[in-house]
Amino acid sequence: MNDSSFTTNYLLDAMDIDENGELKPYNPNQVSIPSPTNLTATAGDTKVSLSWTAITGATGYNVKRSATAGGPYETIATNVFGTSYIDNSVVNGTTYYYVVTAVTAEGESANSNEASATPKAVVTPPTTENALLRVTMIDSSE
Repeated sequence: MNDSSFTTNYLLDAMDIDENGELKPYNPNQVSIPSPTNLTATAGDTKVSLSWTAITGATGYNVKRSATAGGPYETIATNVFGTSYIDNSVVNGTTYYYVVTAVTAEGESANSNEASATPKAVVTPPTTENALLRVTMIDSSE
């Protein structure tokens, strides 16, 4: 039976959806954990140095990396103490994309801003200011 005289209207302020796309039950006691901010990535020779702004109450941070902008991200370090991390498992010439999450007693935050870096080998210039160029001509003169 379809009776259009029974209509229920709902006003939603916010929804929480889990990783499977299912609506999570309402929990008025759920604490929102702030995401780390100001994530920066600095490339080096076979390494990327990361740093971010601390979150009050965080007991650690999870560092995540992807080879694609926007993810998906793989967790490469868990419960990192402090607000910096050096990723030494990178290949020169490849661009890496990073996000960081804060961990508290209540759980894990959403991802930070994304930062990227492309590590490369350091080119060392010659140590002297002078150079000698010797040219040998066809007639063997210099």
